[in-house]
Amino acid sequence: MKNKYPSFLSIASAVFIILCLVFNSAQSANAQSLSLSISPPVIELIIKPGVSVTQRFTVVNNGDLAIVTPHLTGYINGSPENPSDYIPEPWISILNSDFAWDKPTLLQPGESRQIVVRFNPDETVPETDYNRVFLLTTTPPPSAESSKSSFSSSIGSIMLITVSENGVLSKELKVTQFQVPQILDSFDSLEVRVRAANIGKTLVHTIGQLTLSGSVGKASYSLMPQTLLIGENRNLITDFQVVSGQNDSNASLILPGFYLGKYTVTLSLLGDEGEQKIIQNQTVYAFPWKAGLVCLIVLTGLWGFYPRKKKVRTVKKA
Repeated sequence: MKNKYPSFLSIASAVFIILCLVFNSAQSANAQSLSLSISPPVIELIIKPGVSVTQRFTVVNNGDLAIVTPHLTGYINGSPENPSDYIPEPWISILNSDFAWDKPTLLQPGESRQIVVRFNPDETVPETDYNRVFLLTTTPPPSAESSKSSFSSSIGSIMLITVSENGVLSKELKVTQFQVPQILDSFDSLEVRVRAANIGKTLVHTIGQLTLSGSVGKASYSLMPQTLLIGENRNLITDFQVVSGQNDSNASLILPGFYLGKYTVTLSLLGDEGEQKIIQNQTVYAFPWKAGLVCLIVLTGLWGFYPRKKKVRTVKKA
């Protein structure tokens, strides 16, 4: 006879599911939303020693009530340094009375603020590039309802600052890699690798193109614009790589197709709108050597199994 009442296991399962739903609802209700935006995201400044320059940044709190702390830190290898290990330069300061480096400020939901940063290098500041990040960290305010293990987020604006007496620092661009296969199988894709380094004393903007020319025609592929900071050595990627979805490769250009004969790959690289110009050529010879090798192996094997007629020796009678 079946039991008309639910079993203990069924009741326990139902209670467990209800508790989980209540717990998840409570977590969702108490969840904090941190969303901060800053503009402009990147600035470039050329400053003469002894001259003061200001830059306005707009900060908008798109989330809940948050504690915002501004930091000044270095920008190395495409990422900001740890602000706790960085000492801000005295000639880079915040003019707002309610904002200061490394001091928290409360921002209301939807609140927009203007933060004015002053750059005032004196004559003792060395003439070079100062790549910095205006970094903002946000944390939810402490409350009785929120968890003690609070979370935080960060957003920043990259500041590329050049201190120069006459506004001009030596710029020098160097191609550190321009690699193509000298021998290419006709059925393989052509891969081109290009790297460039900034060996000057200030940042360099690069543009350029790769051109493939052969007996059947010519095709050109634009290199994506890059900003190389002092000492940076980067891969240069063509727009074809980005469009084709192969931009995760270290190759600057990957061209599938059938190749036969002699091809020339030309690199044309321009630094700072033509102030520097680098042109280099590489030659590629393509033929179906893999297919030829397979045919040779097959013919050699067939030759080994091919029956041969035995020679009959004849003896002359005396």
